[in-house]
Amino acid sequence: MFALITASIACALYVQAAGDLDKRAPSQWQLHPFGDTYDRCLGTYSAGLQNGASLAVQPCSTTDALNVFEFERERPGVVRLAGTDFCLDAGLGLKEFKLWSCLPEVPQQQWFYTADNHLAIYNGPGLCATYAGGGCSRIYCFPGISTCSSETYQQWVLTSVGSPPPSPVVKSVNIHPNNNFDLCLAPNGPDVYTQVDGTPVNVVTCSYGSRFFSLQLWDVPAKGTFGPIKMKNKDLCLDAGSTPLQNGRGLKLWTCYDGLYQQTFFRTEDDHLAIYNDVQCADVKREDGTTLQTWQCSGNNPQQIFVVGPEF
Repeated sequence: MFALITASIACALYVQAAGDLDKRAPSQWQLHPFGDTYDRCLGTYSAGLQNGASLAVQPCSTTDALNVFEFERERPGVVRLAGTDFCLDAGLGLKEFKLWSCLPEVPQQQWFYTADNHLAIYNGPGLCATYAGGGCSRIYCFPGISTCSSETYQQWVLTSVGSPPPSPVVKSVNIHPNNNFDLCLAPNGPDVYTQVDGTPVNVVTCSYGSRFFSLQLWDVPAKGTFGPIKMKNKDLCLDAGSTPLQNGRGLKLWTCYDGLYQQTFFRTEDDHLAIYNDVQCADVKREDGTTLQTWQCSGNNPQQIFVVGPEF
């Protein structure tokens, strides 16, 4: 009983502390049962990849196995099966452990990898993933969800498997809202000469030929690819704030971190700047025409159209 009470308190503390952690880049990991020799991994099979696909703890070398996941350690968010748009999902009742199309705004896909190796449902009622919740055969174990405790069957050890290669970049370009080449995205803090973490990025009049023009130049992903939107010659990137993202959050500058979820934008073929693998897009606030914010992506919304060019 004492162990269960202690674990419940610990899980509550994990959730409380999550918002205070520094930003970290999402990385690719394999999850192994605690005490294992890293021969077994949490995963599924490529042939059965669909909504509701089951998960198993199986030999890591299993043919056609998919067992690499992307997430940030000790920060809440989705746990994505690498190279897919499927995420770990606990179901509406928070009692299942399966794969489902990634929906970063739903609570059943919000996970938190704790400092003591638990995979806990973020802001949930003290629930953790267990690798033996569905029973075990001679080779496989079928994971599930149970009340968080200090038992070793709830502990997962991570091994890093690296990150995907960078996408092509278009360098030193203006970003123009809604095809208006008189307007540009630029930092808009109290001191035009100083850009720091948290400086807001807004829509301003393009200052072609002025000494401030370099502040309106960005390195952006090529169309159809994803990556950071970075100020020219600076280590500052467009940032949408901590996950989970939501409507109306102001976009700002922040120190660049390779692969950071809220700094990774997908530049779509129809000129949207979408947070990669999310439902939020860069959006110009309709009420004032200058505030840059996040908003749920809409294909026909002119407030979410951004074109780039020319290169300087």
